[in-house]
Amino acid sequence: MVLPDGGKTFYVNSIDGHERYEDFFIQELVPAIDRTYRTVSDRRARGISGTSMGGYGALHLGMRHPEVFGAASAQSAALLPKFPNPIPTEGRWGFYARILQGPFGSPLNEAYWEANSPLTLAEHPDHFANLKLYFDCGDNDRYGFEEGAALLDKILTEKGFHHEFALRPGNHGWSYLSQYMKYALLFHWQEFGQSSAAGARTSLKQGAH
Repeated sequence: MVLPDGGKTFYVNSIDGHERYEDFFIQELVPAIDRTYRTVSDRRARGISGTSMGGYGALHLGMRHPEVFGAASAQSAALLPKFPNPIPTEGRWGFYARILQGPFGSPLNEAYWEANSPLTLAEHPDHFANLKLYFDCGDNDRYGFEEGAALLDKILTEKGFHHEFALRPGNHGWSYLSQYMKYALLFHWQEFGQSSAAGARTSLKQGAH
């Protein structure tokens, strides 16, 4: 298990090109791990997971790079359906704008946010057809992320994309994660197990020939 520090990048390339975190993650980090450790260098044996901003990043990277990841999970992902116009400078939306200004510009470039959002990427599930996907969120998330999670579930369901989604009792933060992270880990364990079994069956079949 590898836990890179994403800072406040949202795991995307910043709009100004200064922090190319997505490029680093895909082009440098994953290959470096495979070179250094005894990994199974195959998308079916590689998953990505995260919570809050990391949940956004896991969905974003998983959907954008299904050739790298076989499974993606997210908990309490920072999914925002739509920004008001103009964006308030105070309260929840003002907080979002301040957090997002590094990767998405100041003032916030909504077009760049939309282009990278998992909610937008979900509109084209053919791009990640073989990705196994799980996500959940607290039904009383203090940032309101349950609305974005429910919308993601709705989009994927309407598109006919198989996935797992759960709205669970709870708020946002480490207490939620400590209570429910087992479901994301179980999801990945099951997917890795199925991939290994499929690989074994394929090998046996090929060997029989």
